[in-house]
Amino acid sequence: MEFAVAPTDAGAPGALEELTIAVGDRRHSALAAGPANGEFALFLHGWPEFADAWTEQLHALGEAGYRAVAVDQRGYAAGARPDGVEHYTLDQLVGDALAFA
Repeated sequence: MEFAVAPTDAGAPGALEELTIAVGDRRHSALAAGPANGEFALFLHGWPEFADAWTEQLHALGEAGYRAVAVDQRGYAAGARPDGVEHYTLDQLVGDALAFA
């Protein structure tokens, strides 16, 4: 998995980071908080939400020392919208979540 990082508000205490997470040929946008070496907590949105639905939780867990990451899932991230329902099976969505972790 490949990460690209850009702070959303450089230098601000508790600022969220904007990430791009590569899974195969797809690029998923994500938000993160907390130290890179903190215990990992993954947030997956429901329909019709996006990663920013978890902003308050990301801040709280990041401040508590966790590495909290919320991802725009397949079909929501601009770089991860394959055409056709055959690209949205439960096995594929679970595979994405495992790749994010």
